[in-house]
Amino acid sequence: MQGVIGVQPHAPKSKKLEDFISRWKNKTHQEKTTSDLNVFGLWAYDAATALAMAVEKVGLLNLSISSIAKNSTTDFESVGVSQNGIHLCQALSSTRFRGLSGNFSFVDGQLQSSAFEIVNVIGNGPRGIGFWTPEHGIVRQLKFDHDKYELQGLLNISGQP
Repeated sequence: MQGVIGVQPHAPKSKKLEDFISRWKNKTHQEKTTSDLNVFGLWAYDAATALAMAVEKVGLLNLSISSIAKNSTTDFESVGVSQNGIHLCQALSSTRFRGLSGNFSFVDGQLQSSAFEIVNVIGNGPRGIGFWTPEHGIVRQLKFDHDKYELQGLLNISGQP
């Protein structure tokens, strides 16, 4: 191995992702724009999906907004506070699904880290050599199946097969 070892976010290939990328390319071609889609865009799409799912769980029973204290001298006087905020946070914390970027879930209020690809950057660009997941550490391959990553052989750090 030569070059630099690095990591990059990994979005597992799926039919859902392929269809989304195809629609994205068609839309940008029709609008004659050149907007690249990257993993950050996929994460944003998944976050919006999770928020919509949480709103559906909470429902629209109480749309009242409380005013912030009137003594403030900032422009935030007009900002209100939703009475459903705590319920929305609870619903969002329990939202789990397979998104475009992989598994989407929260652990202790934090977005669960997805898999990262370990790459060797040399010559013509990065070459994948393995993956890292929070659950299993370093692995050689990931196979996505029914909301779980199946591990396909641990990565031997020494480089020997």
